[in-house]
Amino acid sequence: MITPRLLTPIYWASTVYILVYGVIILSNYPSRLGFEKLVGALVFIVPALIVLRITCEIILILFNINDNLQKIADKN
Repeated sequence: MITPRLLTPIYWASTVYILVYGVIILSNYPSRLGFEKLVGALVFIVPALIVLRITCEIILILFNINDNLQKIADKN
């Protein structure tokens, strides 16, 4: 299956995209205090990276389950 092999580059490209977008948030939105911009960027970046990681892990788990089920079916 090709999807598990493609998932790693997709994960890293998405991670870079999220980080770049976080930097854009830091630089584009005016704020009186720099701390507000930092908190705003972190509120976006941290949950986005967590959701991305969980989604990729779930996809890989589903493919591993499929592989194990195929091995079990081949034994019978």
